[in-house]
Amino acid sequence: MRKIFWIIIFITGISLIQGTYAKEHTDDTIRYCPVSKEKIEGEPEYTYEYMGKTYYFCCPECIEEFKKNPEKYINNHDDTQHKHHHHSH
Repeated sequence: MRKIFWIIIFITGISLIQGTYAKEHTDDTIRYCPVSKEKIEGEPEYTYEYMGKTYYFCCPECIEEFKKNPEKYINNHDDTQHKHHHHSH
């Protein structure tokens, strides 16, 4: 009976470790700046929350531009997500 108990504990521990690892390393979300449409690589550095949703930006200037008229960028975000308009920072 003790052997079964330890096997269950071992399997549970492995599952928890794998679950934590998966959460930290499998975020395959592709993020784009709603202003410049640039792809944001890695962990986003610039974020802004609007209407309960977090938006990701390539630079602080894009956050300021977004704040001027958020609806302009939200409404166009889905339609133009893959049209990249690069700008210099």
